Parts: sequence; structure tokens; C-alpha cells
Amino acid sequence: MSVTIADVAGLVAALAAGGGVWVAWNQLGRLADSNESAARSAESAAKSAESAAVANVIQIDTLRREAALRLEEAGLAVANLKTRKEAGETITEHEVTVADLRLNGAIDNYLNALDRICSFLRKGALPEDEYRPDYREIINEAIAKYESRFGGAQNHFRNVKAIYDSWREK
Repeated sequence: MSVTIADVAGLVAALAAGGGVWVAWNQLGRLADSNESAARSAESAAKSAESAAVANVIQIDTLRREAALRLEEAGLAVANLKTRKEAGETITEHEVTVADLRLNGAIDNYLNALDRICSFLRKGALPEDEYRPDYREIINEAIAKYESRFGGAQNHFRNVKAIYDSWREK
């Protein structure tokens, strides 16, 4: 049997094609591994972003709770002044002014914190269906107690009002 140059060339071509298939197979395997790694990275990034959003809400809700406590304290101070006055004690104009300023500042701080939470809800950073049960009553109470602060051109708490209007229909 005689081996011709064409036979050798065919064998070399077959070996080269086999090597090409092997290289392509390995590259596809690496590409699949890379895609899985990218998918895991994207999933990790999504979980991290979700965790950051939840951390923001927890922080803002903590601020809201602290503001609610300060609001309660300011309200008690005003009530205490009224009680003292009814008992015949002399209350100075300065005491009344300071108590009113503290109360108004506490109301604004509370509504600002609540407005921040509502802005997250409006932007879709928080799922409304998940947070509605927790915040619906808080928002309803804020609107009812401080109705005058939610109307007209001076409404600085538009997010609270928008969520209130949206949830009222649901």
C-alpha cells in the first residue's frame, strides 16, 4: 500500500478539523461558564440592590418613628401648658411660642419622613402591595390629623397625598 501526498494531506486536514472542533467545544464550555457566572453576578447585584432599598426603608422608617416620638413629646408639652393655664398658673407668651414652634417643627419632621417613604413607593423602589398594609393607616391618620398641610400650593408633602389618593381607591 502506498501513501500519497493527498492521503497525508487529508489526514492532516482531518486532524486539524478535529483540533478545531476540540478548541470550539472548549470555548463554548468556557462561554457557558462565563454566562453562568454573569447570571450569578447579576442575581447577586439584584439581591444587593434589594437589600439596599430595604435598608433605606428601615432607616427612613426609623427616622419616621423617632419623629413620631418627638411629635408626641411636643404635643404633650403643649397639653401640659394648657393644663397649667387651666389650673390658674401663669404661662408666658414665650413659653407658648416655644411650645408652638416645637410642635410645628415636629409635625413637619414627621411628615417629611413619611413623605420620603411615600416617594420610594411612588417611584416603585418599594412594592406597594407589600407596604400598603403597614403604611395605609399611618398615612390616613397623617392626612386626617394634619389636613391643612396637604392642600394648596404650599403642599410640601405631595408624595404622601399622592399615595393616600392612590390607596384610597384600592
